[in-house]
Amino acid sequence: MSTSNTEGATSNKRTRDQAASDKANAGSAGAAAAAATTDAKLGARLAPIKLPLESQPEELQGTIISLIKEMLVVRDALTQRNTSYARFDQPSKDSTTGEVVKDKEGNPLPFIPGSLREKCPLKASSAANNDNAMAKLLEEAKQEHADYLLKMTATAKKIAAREISIREEVLRSNVYKLLDKMALAHTIRAELSTGRPEGCNLERKSHSHLITSSVLRLSTDSFAKKLGMDAGANLADEYQQKHNCPPAAIANEADDSFMTPIITKLAVDLPAFTTTLWDLDDKKDIDRKINAEIKKELQKAATLEATEDVEMEMDAIDLSNAPAEKLISFIDKQVQKGLDKKTVQFKRALRKNSSGEAENQTSKPTANGTKSNKNSAAQKKKKQKQGTSNQKDQSNAASSKKRKDKADTSNRNQKKKSAQQSAKAGKADGSKGGGKKRGAARR
Repeated sequence: MSTSNTEGATSNKRTRDQAASDKANAGSAGAAAAAATTDAKLGARLAPIKLPLESQPEELQGTIISLIKEMLVVRDALTQRNTSYARFDQPSKDSTTGEVVKDKEGNPLPFIPGSLREKCPLKASSAANNDNAMAKLLEEAKQEHADYLLKMTATAKKIAAREISIREEVLRSNVYKLLDKMALAHTIRAELSTGRPEGCNLERKSHSHLITSSVLRLSTDSFAKKLGMDAGANLADEYQQKHNCPPAAIANEADDSFMTPIITKLAVDLPAFTTTLWDLDDKKDIDRKINAEIKKELQKAATLEATEDVEMEMDAIDLSNAPAEKLISFIDKQVQKGLDKKTVQFKRALRKNSSGEAENQTSKPTANGTKSNKNSAAQKKKKQKQGTSNQKDQSNAASSKKRKDKADTSNRNQKKKSAQQSAKAGKADGSKGGGKKRGAARR
């Protein structure tokens, strides 16, 4: 082989290697860009679902993210409702101190919702202050009113329970919808990649429904209870009733062999998109509450320590003989120290409020970096009201100026008319006087 041929072959090999390297680099860059896009879509709260999400068909991933966010909104509402409902089974507590409120005999008072807390509306006039019969009637009225509040509280508890049930139904509906779409997508993927086995009795839609029903039936009791049901069988039964699913008995061996791999995969993926993610959310909320409580106790300890330091400093000062400047300087330093601490706390509060995330606030599935617009309607209404007021002020000012200009013009015209009349009168008088002089001369 000649030297030129050898060099040409080597050059071609280098070209092919470079092309392969460029293609690999481009693929890596594309994968990194896709991963960054996925991370941006998920955000910090949905980051745990990244791996199971990547195993789903690409066309389905956006739908899964959307449904998961909807379920998180419902879950947040359920958490708040459950917290409120738990108060019905606890004694009444002071809103400031958190201590149990007791009656005169020391017995805990039952919980009454804030919307029902009111004193007996029946009262007597001051003339009956010393009337024993009136006092007895008012006591009876107070007892009847207290009984009424207890009865209304029992009804309020039933209403609160129904509020929870409604949201659990919505949550289950979203879970069914999510699982339905996943089952259909994976059924299509299996049909086009491995093919449908010969001899199947069921069509695509029936396969999808039976896959969803089977996954629900395999779910644990813990999973079902988080959706307001006692067991997975109850979830499957409810789903079948709502979707008119075909009975599992009509599926033959070919149908089972086609559906089993999909059922096995979705039985793992469904909890990852729902209850596992919710458990992580709950843990974060508990951690926030723990940290907030620890911070509060540490602040109490710091305040107590600072108070003791001040007392020690005050004890060290002989107030009877100490110069006033020393005492005033000490007080000024302590006051300034307290002001500096309050300033830091205030700035932190401002930063916390600007980020929209309180210490013990429940996580909310808002888009990353999105500013809250919950007061936009009120702000627009306020601006519209201010604009209307400004327009009225401008209109009034314009009308006032117009009236003033009209009055000035009228005054000028009146003065001009008076001057013209005076001039005419003077001229007429002059003419009359001249005639008399000429007549006297003739005479």
